[in-house]
Amino acid sequence: MESLAIILAVGAMNILCFLVGVNVRQKVDKGVPVKVTPPNVVAAVREIKQQVEADAEKEQFDAIMRNVDNYDPYGGGQEEV
Repeated sequence: MESLAIILAVGAMNILCFLVGVNVRQKVDKGVPVKVTPPNVVAAVREIKQQVEADAEKEQFDAIMRNVDNYDPYGGGQEEV
């Protein structure tokens, strides 16, 4: 099963690379300059860190809300925050 997934993934990547190459060649033939912009790794890492922090904050808020919903004056059913 894994080998089938690998074969499909490699085939899809081959088709994608071919289509990108065709697109670039058409731009070159038309005289349109082809711009290659490297990805901004620092911005991507910052964005991922912000997303992780937001997810952690949301999980903490959800735990607090579950504690409010499951309130028991004797302390049962409460989660640690």
